[in-house]
Amino acid sequence: MIILKEETKILALSKLFNYIKFECVDPDCLMFAASPIINQIYDEIIEYIQSEFPEKIKSVKSSNNIEDYSYHLLRTEQNIQRLTNWNNLTIDIKRVFILELIHPYKINDKVINLIINNGDQFHKKDNNIDEEK
Repeated sequence: MIILKEETKILALSKLFNYIKFECVDPDCLMFAASPIINQIYDEIIEYIQSEFPEKIKSVKSSNNIEDYSYHLLRTEQNIQRLTNWNNLTIDIKRVFILELIHPYKINDKVINLIINNGDQFHKKDNNIDEEK
């Protein structure tokens, strides 16, 4: 078991997780950005920082909606556009994937349905281009 208590290391981990989830454009990072295990670790880091170093981090509470973070919402849609297997996913899998991708934020049903529809339209257009070739 690794125990980190140094402020700089904990804050660096928090920044790393935020980068992986909302900044990185490498398609290979998607498996980490939407990972339930990564999300669980990220939650633990956020809780620890909020309890030990509250002045060092902007509060991320489960009541926060991703709609309030337009950049994160845009990045989520861009990540969906990078998926190569979006059309093979069921609606339920798409919903779970989006929920994991936006974690630790919440999202309302209207917005999640809009993201799914946008992803479907993007990948439908992408398939049409492939069929024309």
